[in-house]
Amino acid sequence: MAGRDFGGEMTLKLSTGVEFVLRQPPKVMKTDLEADAETNQDGSVDRVFTLTDREMAFEFRDDGQDIEAIQKGPRFNASLVEVQSGITHIWTDVFLKGRPSDARENGQVSGVSISGGRYQRKAVA
Repeated sequence: MAGRDFGGEMTLKLSTGVEFVLRQPPKVMKTDLEADAETNQDGSVDRVFTLTDREMAFEFRDDGQDIEAIQKGPRFNASLVEVQSGITHIWTDVFLKGRPSDARENGQVSGVSISGGRYQRKAVA
């Protein structure tokens, strides 16, 4: 059985026309649910669910994108394409959250995520 392909070139585009050159591989949180364990005094363990947002944290090169305008603007759609594997991640009706931090020594922006909406993963058949 062949292995799977991961990593390589990735592109992130917003439906607003804004594009990001990624610096680090993004972190995709695919579900809107977090499961945890709670241990009771009798030693039994319960499963506890917390609703959360679907999210993708990413770091990118500062190309002069107006991050504040994106944060204040209307919701948008976003697509992340894994060029080598052919996998596309699609978020619809999302917004930008976080507190952006711009490292001026190398132009890397961090501290932001896209959040909310719906998430879909499409693989090339």
